Amino acid sequence: ISGRAPNFMDQPLLSIKNLSVYLKYAGKLLPALRDIELTIQQGELYVLLGESGSGKSLLSLAIMQLLPLQAQLNATSQICLNGQNLVGL
Repeated sequence: ISGRAPNFMDQPLLSIKNLSVYLKYAGKLLPALRDIELTIQQGELYVLLGESGSGKSLLSLAIMQLLPLQAQLNATSQICLNGQNLVGL
């Protein structure tokens, strides 16, 4: 056991890699978000801006692990908060 406390400043606050979300519709998986990559460092502020239907809400729901039942992430998606991968929790 290390006596050193983790330093969260050494890693991004939020890191998203290879995030793709698919929605089940009529027996098929349709891509809703493709290959999203995003890194937010401690102390940074971002605005998520886009047209209606561009996937802002779906991205936010994926980050919070609140996707609807008909949604599915690709197997290699990573959503890390302070270094911990949230996918599959």
